[in-house]
Amino acid sequence: MRAMTILDPTSKSSARSAELAPRPSSLDGLRIGLLHNTKPGGDILLRTISDQLSRDYKLKSTVWRSKPLPTVPASFVLEMSEQCDVVIAALAD
Repeated sequence: MRAMTILDPTSKSSARSAELAPRPSSLDGLRIGLLHNTKPGGDILLRTISDQLSRDYKLKSTVWRSKPLPTVPASFVLEMSEQCDVVIAALAD
């Protein structure tokens, strides 16, 4: 006989509220990070964003990083936070 797991969707939520990080007034002179989660289309999305930002702002630099798998946490998030003023993550499919 196979075991069956029953999930109860009526349990209380453990969600907590969080404040948004401060937003810069301009991207001019800032270091931009682009994080690809390796899902299909994410690279296209980030390249399009990168091209548009490069046209609209005088960026100091752009840092590209990719996760090894979409479901694996990025081990380099702290490193990116030190290298970049703003990070854009792609969650595409």
